[in-house]
Amino acid sequence: MTGRATCLQATVLLILLLTLASAVFVIFPRLDLAIESLFASPMTPFLIKDLKVWQHVRTLMIVLTDGTVATTLTLMILAMPFSRLRIVRPRILGFMILVYAVVPGVLVNFLFKQHWGRARPRDILEFGGAAHFSPPLQIADQCRGNCSFVSGETSALFTVATLMVLIFVPQLPKHLRRGATALIVAVATFGSGLRVAFGAHFASDVIFAALIATGATVVLYMIAGMDRLDSPFVKQGARRPGLARAPNVHAVQTRFD
Repeated sequence: MTGRATCLQATVLLILLLTLASAVFVIFPRLDLAIESLFASPMTPFLIKDLKVWQHVRTLMIVLTDGTVATTLTLMILAMPFSRLRIVRPRILGFMILVYAVVPGVLVNFLFKQHWGRARPRDILEFGGAAHFSPPLQIADQCRGNCSFVSGETSALFTVATLMVLIFVPQLPKHLRRGATALIVAVATFGSGLRVAFGAHFASDVIFAALIATGATVVLYMIAGMDRLDSPFVKQGARRPGLARAPNVHAVQTRFD
């Protein structure tokens, strides 16, 4: 499990990156339009979103996030009556489900997306829609619900990615940890980039979603005391707490000899 010192360092880094991203998009408010124009124009709107292969890739990304949470919930339910299935600590499983519900669910999809009012790229005038473009840090009135800022799928990808890096990657051999972390982050970044290419989100939507989701997950990890655990896995001797160890027959016989 990742320790408190590493989590604090990550939190400071994320705050710095969030500050930097905010400064960049305040100084260059139309940077989003320049990036989005790489994938579309008023005459050729986001053609990639209609290609089956990329639709399947997007589905795979959703399966990776929702599937991870579904597997976590299944393991927690099965472990209740079947102690032999207690591989991961129930506390860890419960924490993962709670974080997924709070960060992508409440924080992003309910608070940000329902109230920020930023129209999606495919809905604005510059790309054939009817809504007006608004900068990422400006609350607007161009969308009534499930709006562009911030990306829900990106927040889900980076929440799951952060949980994997914090909890399970440290259990790997040291020489595999950096590679595993890089692969996990690369998958989350690629899945987020697809949302930009599809015209569903601006680049700033996915950048802020990634930073917010990662930061919130790290903070919740520390608040819940996960950083004080040595391993996410149940110790082998603790899987069947109801069974006492069998007595040493030879030792008992020796006492009465």
